[in-house]
This record gives sequence, structure tokens and C-alpha cells, in this order.
Amino acid sequence: MDEAPKPSSPTSFHEGDDSSWFDWKFAKMGYASGLVTGLSIAYMVFATGRPWWFVKMIEEKQTTKVRRVSRRGRARR
Repeated sequence: MDEAPKPSSPTSFHEGDDSSWFDWKFAKMGYASGLVTGLSIAYMVFATGRPWWFVKMIEEKQTTKVRRVSRRGRARR
């Protein structure tokens, strides 16, 4: 008839506890502010003209991909 007491949980976190150390409000605020800042910078860069550094980078990657594919195709023939 003597029941043993239930062991307490090792952490102090409870599912309904609103005072957790990590608050999702801060994560959402950081995400939203980063998104707004990134979109603003992207708009300014693309509105002022073509970002040549970005265009060159993409074109170089495309040419290396095309070269790889064409070299592989020649070796198989």
C-alpha cells in the first residue's frame, strides 16, 4: 500500500512553461529582419544595373559545366 514517489524529471522544462531559455519570438524577429535586409540589398543591386561580378561567376560555372559534359560525351564516342 506504500507507493514509491515518482522520480522528478531531470530537466526543469515543462511543456506548458512559457519561461523557457529559448523564445521563438527572437528567432522569428531575427529571420524577418534578415529577410527584409537581404531582399532590400538584392533589390538595390539589381535595380542599379547588372552586377557584373555575379554575372561573371555564373557564366564561368556554366562554361565549366558545358566543358565537362562535352568532354565526357567525346570520350564515350
